[in-house]
Amino acid sequence: MNQVKKIISIFLAAVISLSVFAKSSEIKTAKLKNNIPVYIKNNDSNQIVSVYIVVKGGVALLTPDKSGLENALFSMMARGSKKYSYEKIQTLEYNTESSITASAIKEGSVLGLTCIDYYLDQMLPVLVDGFLNPVFGQNEYNSLMTEYAQQLQSIQNDPYSLMQYTIGRTVFNGTPYETSEGVTAESYNNITIENMKELHSSIIDTNRISIVAVGNFNEKDFIKKLNSFLGSITQNRSIFKMPKVEPVKISGSPVVLSHPSSEGTGFYAEVFSAPSVTSKDYISASVCAKIYNELLFNIVREKYGACYSPGTSLTSTLSNIGVVIAYRVSDMENLRGYIKEAEDLMKQGKLISGKQEDGTYEYSSIQERLEGYKNSYLNSNYEGLQTNGGVASRIAASILQFENPEQYLGSMEKIKAVSVDDVENAFKKYWCTEEKQLFAVVGPSDLEKVKEYLK
Repeated sequence: MNQVKKIISIFLAAVISLSVFAKSSEIKTAKLKNNIPVYIKNNDSNQIVSVYIVVKGGVALLTPDKSGLENALFSMMARGSKKYSYEKIQTLEYNTESSITASAIKEGSVLGLTCIDYYLDQMLPVLVDGFLNPVFGQNEYNSLMTEYAQQLQSIQNDPYSLMQYTIGRTVFNGTPYETSEGVTAESYNNITIENMKELHSSIIDTNRISIVAVGNFNEKDFIKKLNSFLGSITQNRSIFKMPKVEPVKISGSPVVLSHPSSEGTGFYAEVFSAPSVTSKDYISASVCAKIYNELLFNIVREKYGACYSPGTSLTSTLSNIGVVIAYRVSDMENLRGYIKEAEDLMKQGKLISGKQEDGTYEYSSIQERLEGYKNSYLNSNYEGLQTNGGVASRIAASILQFENPEQYLGSMEKIKAVSVDDVENAFKKYWCTEEKQLFAVVGPSDLEKVKEYLK
């Protein structure tokens, strides 16, 4: 009970803070002279400003053999431009306590600047020149490729990462998301400077670019500066249209891999189709995952000790998957039965609240504890909004996934409105489906018998 009170207390503090932030300034929309939209959220409570250049597109526009190319391009934008060498950028970042970063999600990419408002005039040209005129320095390119090679090697060395990588490559095979944000073994040799330059020419398009700015701005002056930097960008001849991404359909035989590091303690996953971030079911399913996550821990880990850590989660894209994962499994033979026990309790609306003196469980209902879970979900998902960079990130994601910069604000009300029926219906619809695919990574000596367990 004390823990629940603590969660509610933290949540209320966050809500108060968010309400003040939201009321202080709503998102204002302006347009540059070439129609690039600019979304400004003023916040004069601190001296930090965040400016993001957001580009629609993402993996659905690339073939699988170009996985990671857009991510690589944006990384190179932050590593040197026509006017600013990588060394000069690093010096400026250090001297002004600023940062220029690149990131990518399935639906597009972002080049962002976070700095103290006093240094905005000094750092904004650095951000924009990196976006418009990356130089693709050979040393910086070599360093980036070394990082990618190390990441790929790390995936092969770590059985859990290998399972995650295999899940993505398997379930999205033949779909737009077969192309990934990250570099793959098959795409590594195609992450070339020539291919990045070709991609760069296609994204400098007014139909694909948006600007997000959060902080203390003189809006008129800021728009004037942006016009001087970005106002000459034109629309590409071919009209850009975001490709349609359909929900993924899950099917297929179990995939069991062997890895020496999994000897005696394997990894297991059940993968199923989940609602898109644009679906009316998404929020309900996300709250459901938070509830079921704890129940899995109580049964699979605490009651049976079958693995080090079980859990469930959903991705957050236009074509989502859900997973039930067991990390470091010591009892692969009986694991599915233990998960089924947790599933049956969840279907009955029963949650574990404690143990009696004789060791038997005490139960509570989803109805009794739903508000606490919703509050916890709100807090964990919106604590990032306490910073200007966090707000800018949410606005950018809302643009890329919903084409609506204010979409993230409406999510709070949707979470509060989730009912017991919503949770139970989401669980039965998504977690209890027969359309799942099973994955496991185990030690070589366990490979054949685990294949039999998962048939």
